[in-house]
Amino acid sequence: RTVLSENASWPKMYYYSPMVLFSVPEGDDKLMPLAIQIEKTAKAKVFTPDEQEWTYAKMVVTSADENVHEWLSHLGKTHLTIEPQIVAAWNQLKSVNHEDRKST
Repeated sequence: RTVLSENASWPKMYYYSPMVLFSVPEGDDKLMPLAIQIEKTAKAKVFTPDEQEWTYAKMVVTSADENVHEWLSHLGKTHLTIEPQIVAAWNQLKSVNHEDRKST
């Protein structure tokens, strides 16, 4: 688990960074999960599909994947990267009088 907050007035928050082992069965084209390790420690449990906690392990992986998508792909690559350029372009272009450039 990784600490999300070091602020002393807030409770410590953690998020998992699981590892998943996938396989493509022979004669099939579907990616199948074989094992999930939720924590990256030497004694961390490895979950397999025949265990009762398999659904929990899949939920942890789904949550981690959603966090990566929202924080990196969506927020980082969209809002924090593109929006400043859009605002700068808007600020520069709104001062141009487009009426002068219209052809009659």
